[in-house]
Amino acid sequence: MKPLVYFVANESVSSGLLRAQLLQPLEGAGLSERVEVVNLMHPMARPAQGVRRLRTLRCGIPARLYQFKLGGLLDRLVAMYYAIVLAFVIPRGSVVVARSYFSALAVAMLKRIKPIDLVFDTRSQFVQENVSAGRLQAGSAAHKRWLQIELSLLNGSAKVLAVSEAQAKYYRGVAPQARVQVIPCFSQPDKRLLGRNMRDDGRRQMGFGDEDVVICYYGSLDQKWNNIDMYADFFAACLKAGYRVCIITPSADELRSDPRFKDSEAFIERVDDPARARQLIAACDYGVIIMKKADDWESRLGVKFVEYLGAGLQVMVGEWVGAAADTVRRHFPDAGTIVAGTTPRPSSNLQQTSDAQRLDIASRAESMFGYHKMRDVFDLDAA
Repeated sequence: MKPLVYFVANESVSSGLLRAQLLQPLEGAGLSERVEVVNLMHPMARPAQGVRRLRTLRCGIPARLYQFKLGGLLDRLVAMYYAIVLAFVIPRGSVVVARSYFSALAVAMLKRIKPIDLVFDTRSQFVQENVSAGRLQAGSAAHKRWLQIELSLLNGSAKVLAVSEAQAKYYRGVAPQARVQVIPCFSQPDKRLLGRNMRDDGRRQMGFGDEDVVICYYGSLDQKWNNIDMYADFFAACLKAGYRVCIITPSADELRSDPRFKDSEAFIERVDDPARARQLIAACDYGVIIMKKADDWESRLGVKFVEYLGAGLQVMVGEWVGAAADTVRRHFPDAGTIVAGTTPRPSSNLQQTSDAQRLDIASRAESMFGYHKMRDVFDLDAA
């Protein structure tokens, strides 16, 4: 039996996102005792606590010090250093799942040192998203180098994981021989949270009534993909239409000071307890995800989109969140609305999500995004 390793570089697995999308799915799929998580992080980052089979290597380098510098040459040099570090901790013959492009580059270099199988868990189209975000200039030496790295990783991996069909199509166009498999983000419904008692309690915590129509947003807000100005305008329109708004975000202080929310009854809070955050989400009726158009818009799915569905919510999806919009059209046409335009606005006739709807949405979401899908990452039987 080959050793199974999941490698994460330059990210802290103590963060809520990585816990929800890596540690909890491993636990839910019954793999926490079999899969070792290797987290290579810089010395000042906060390590995770109480995680089984987690090896933390605190000798990483902050990405801001090397990413895209010297025409991308520093990326390769740091990845080579990471590969040397990994050679001391990853056994020969392992199946190593590398989360994101840079992690995969380090593991690809490790392959030159010892025999292993690389599974490239792409997460997103790294090159295109950084061009859209302005961190990587199209046509630059670093851009060309990373396009070469992308091609090499696609061709050199035992398997390539994409979160959407659009992303898989892009990779197959770049590298027709690549072995690409679609495994979306993970979300496991908690049926206990779908009960009326838990929902009523969550609404009381937010100061909302049983008859209110509540629109939820969960996640970061900044000037990038989850654009704070775009969302603030959308939330203001929701409040003007008479809806209630629940915003759970690390940017709560910034948002509360926004004049668009002055004297509003919106619930805006940073919630660090994942269990409480999930209860509050499940107490809402709709979840929203909107983005500006970007180079990789067709592949965009969004962890929050999957979380909303897993919580039994109806969804409002911007047209430029391409994979999420496609999922609504194909699998949740009765539970989703696609909002168009550069200034999306909510419908004027939103209705509460019924108990029966919540159970149905959560059940369908579980079949598509449940923790059992983690076994497919390692090509293990679903038994």
